[in-house]
Amino acid sequence: MIKNAQRNKLLVGLAADLIPDGVAILQYADDTIICLEHDIDRAVNLKLLLYMFEMMSGLKVNFQKSEILTVGGDDGVIKQYVDLFNCDIGSFPIKYLGMPVSYTTLRNSDWEFIVCKYLKRFEAWVGNAASMGGRHTLLDSVVTQLSLYHMSMWLMNKTFIEKLDKHRRRFFWQGCNKKKRYYLMKWSRICRSKQKGGLGIKDLRKQNISLMVKWWWKLETQSGVWQDIVRARYLRNRTVADVGPRFSDSPCWKALLKVKEIYMAGRKINIESGNIARVWSDPINGLLPFKDQYPQLFDICNIPGCTIKQVFAVETGSFFRRRLTPALH
Repeated sequence: MIKNAQRNKLLVGLAADLIPDGVAILQYADDTIICLEHDIDRAVNLKLLLYMFEMMSGLKVNFQKSEILTVGGDDGVIKQYVDLFNCDIGSFPIKYLGMPVSYTTLRNSDWEFIVCKYLKRFEAWVGNAASMGGRHTLLDSVVTQLSLYHMSMWLMNKTFIEKLDKHRRRFFWQGCNKKKRYYLMKWSRICRSKQKGGLGIKDLRKQNISLMVKWWWKLETQSGVWQDIVRARYLRNRTVADVGPRFSDSPCWKALLKVKEIYMAGRKINIESGNIARVWSDPINGLLPFKDQYPQLFDICNIPGCTIKQVFAVETGSFFRRRLTPALH
């Protein structure tokens, strides 16, 4: 019903300037978010649409359990929508599918629920009665997995990750016994792989970065609503290699830009059309980038960011000019 209303111009979702009709609804099971541009007339259309849904389905929309949230709206605008939908006023960040969501940068306090999950697990285990190997298994197989989903969605700052590591260290060395015990080895060394002399416990910082890097791979290789919005908003006919930070970037995009160089370092290019692969900077066919193989040539290059397609077009044009010039005379 929402999609039909969009097609008939009765509703306009968010980011309508980036994708056709914008994003009007996000829905998973019974957790639904409806997004609208600021327009009271279209908000009335939505209210009528919800009433029609109730009549057709026999279900009831509980407006008293729903919330109205606005981005950049003043008190007068909020009051208009609250009176129309008879809802409470919500505030950011909100929880959607277990993930805090906000249009501003998330603070450490917004992630405090993960710390509570850690402590709840620790209190449920008699850690001081378990062996060191048992606590190692519990840390990797249970505790570290509690934050895996959230780390795949947001780049957490070092302060918060250190807070999580503090609780993990305490559980590993002390168990649930409050009696202080000596830490016999640096935590950074324990988090090394077994081949490098560690115990193989997951390094949360590296895990967080690795999970965030996958979004760059999805942006280049997959399609969807998120990819369409990002390409229209940030890329604008540019490649991933060319995009850089801007003051107007969203907090989520700024977080992704922080890990872009890591993605670029491990990225391999297979030549097809040549409009993405950069001649000097990309590891074409798994080889070292030409700028590393031939640094002296790279230093005198006038167009360091040129793609293979651009070079091929220039060389082909020069070839035809050379062939055609004698014929013109």
